[in-house]
Amino acid sequence: MQYSQTLLDDIRAAVDIVDLVSRFVNLRKAGSHWKGLCPFHAEKTPSFTVNPQKGIFHCFGCGVGGDAFGFVMRQDRLSFPEAVRALAKSAGIERTCASFASASSAELTSPLFIRCSSLMNSPSASAVLSLTTPPAATKGPASRCVS
Repeated sequence: MQYSQTLLDDIRAAVDIVDLVSRFVNLRKAGSHWKGLCPFHAEKTPSFTVNPQKGIFHCFGCGVGGDAFGFVMRQDRLSFPEAVRALAKSAGIERTCASFASASSAELTSPLFIRCSSLMNSPSASAVLSLTTPPAATKGPASRCVS
């Protein structure tokens, strides 16, 4: 699924990468950057930096780097669409099924998309979603379509 550049930019602007990374890494201010031990490999000397002005992170020890989406993908072992949804939700940016309009027709008719859609609309998925989402968010089919 493709997301509009505007949506991705809105999410990046709404997410403070220092706050996001500091949930997993003990960061310390080092000039205009933040430093800490890399969560992606074992190290004793901090080589993991976060640049809040650019909204990126980089580890000089293992070479891993990226933006908020890349950090969430690697830290939580999520796919890009899952990372987009997670960050949008944490930033309070809500999207409905209309966001699927930016996806191509080939993506919307792919076997994986059809299977996932049918699973999300199944009675068992509705039961699980009703247990895991707040009551206000369970009204209507659009509440299951966070994209």
